[in-house]
Amino acid sequence: MTIAIASIAHDSHATRVEQILRGRGQRVVRIDHTRFTRPATAAVRYGADGLTLARWRDGADPVDLTDLTSLWWRRPGRPTSALADPVAAAFATSESSDFLDDLAGLDLVPQLPGPRDAVRLASRKARQLARAAALGFEIPPTTITNDPDELLDFAADHGALRLVSKQAGFTELAVPAGAVDNVDAWVRYTERITPRDLAHAEALRHCPMILQAEVPKRLELRVTVVGDRVLAVAIHSQENPRTSLDWRRYDDRATRHERVELPDDVAERCRAWCRLEGLRYAAFDLVLTPDGRHVFIEVNPNGQYLWLEDLTGVPISAAIADELSRPTLTHPSPAEEALPCTRP
Repeated sequence: MTIAIASIAHDSHATRVEQILRGRGQRVVRIDHTRFTRPATAAVRYGADGLTLARWRDGADPVDLTDLTSLWWRRPGRPTSALADPVAAAFATSESSDFLDDLAGLDLVPQLPGPRDAVRLASRKARQLARAAALGFEIPPTTITNDPDELLDFAADHGALRLVSKQAGFTELAVPAGAVDNVDAWVRYTERITPRDLAHAEALRHCPMILQAEVPKRLELRVTVVGDRVLAVAIHSQENPRTSLDWRRYDDRATRHERVELPDDVAERCRAWCRLEGLRYAAFDLVLTPDGRHVFIEVNPNGQYLWLEDLTGVPISAAIADELSRPTLTHPSPAEEALPCTRP
């Protein structure tokens, strides 16, 4: 049994799980795309009968990708190029990324979170909301748009409620070194929409955003599904002004975290969402309202979790190691039916 972890060298999540697996006597190999093309190489060969070779080589012992029992697609990184010409380097890097993505998409081995195409689809915010509503989750009133008139109409329709804006995708800013002073300044957290924002609604044309009615919070829940296990942590974000609107403004010392159990129906909705999307891992963000309702906010099919484990002891790394070690690991087939669409 050989388990592969596709992640960069300094990824603490991957290192934690790798240590658990090695402690159990498992053979683990690391696939780091930042080492492609120097020194790492890859090859896929086909003959008349189909695939005859799929190999990753980074050092003395090549990895036969067809012999792997499972693969955790964690944070593989982006390939690099040693070419001096910047245009040639950009072309080579793009081609390398496409090739490695193509290789992963062959689905030669069961993967966590799931097949690459399934993960991509499950990352789409509009799809997430449609799927969640179809499963019976409560979702906030939402519009996703770059239309200034839609923003103004949405604000008028929900005038008695506070509105928030969010990033529409999972984009990570990728710019050449030195092109901007502070890449972190481009990280988009949840923000309240102000009268000034409405006065400058025309600026929305340049980039779509998610606009939602703000959900009142008692606390927030980070729910990690691994296989059939549902591991939930309550984040008492409302006890800290820094995290009250968006807990991703981490302040672990001042923000209480505790492991909790979800109601059975909420836990089953999370499992069902993963099954329907063909995944065996996902990290859900839910809100528990002051009157006890569980509201779906979003889900990250490959979300972070290690800080939850360090703060509360919730055994997510061990659950991932268990899942990767299953001799008959499979992922569910994504639902082929169209997502339901209700119209007024």
